[in-house]
Amino acid sequence: MRKPRVKRCQRWPHCDCQSSLDRWSNELSDPDRVWEPEMLEWAETDIFLSLSCMSHHCPGPLMRAYAIEQLSDPYWIRQKLMGR
Repeated sequence: MRKPRVKRCQRWPHCDCQSSLDRWSNELSDPDRVWEPEMLEWAETDIFLSLSCMSHHCPGPLMRAYAIEQLSDPYWIRQKLMGR
């Protein structure tokens, strides 16, 4: 039996996607912090997944539009190709 698809997030603005974007925004803004490559890869993947979810399920029109705009950047091509 298939699980019904959720059209809009029921937890927004307290969802994990928003929390993830907030966390990475704060952590990555520190210019003095040195990051291991693996951690940066995880950050990229986590941000991409959060933006993808928000672009499809976020009930906030401004946040959904922001996520869609961010994902239109060519930077995310590698992540999009990994999902195929």
